[in-house]
Amino acid sequence: MKQGMPKQELIQIPKDEYDSMKETIDIMSDKKLMKSIKQGIGDIRQGRYITFHDFKKKHHIS
Repeated sequence: MKQGMPKQELIQIPKDEYDSMKETIDIMSDKKLMKSIKQGIGDIRQGRYITFHDFKKKHHIS
């Protein structure tokens, strides 16, 4: 190792965990998507939603 270079460490995680972390980073890096998610959370908190049961009833789905 060259002088002044930081020591590199290696970690091992399952591939599905890595894929999940990468997907989270991709989502959180998308400003438009994050804005939409935050708006949706606000809608839920304000009671602006319908239940799945009511959705099926509204659209005549059994």
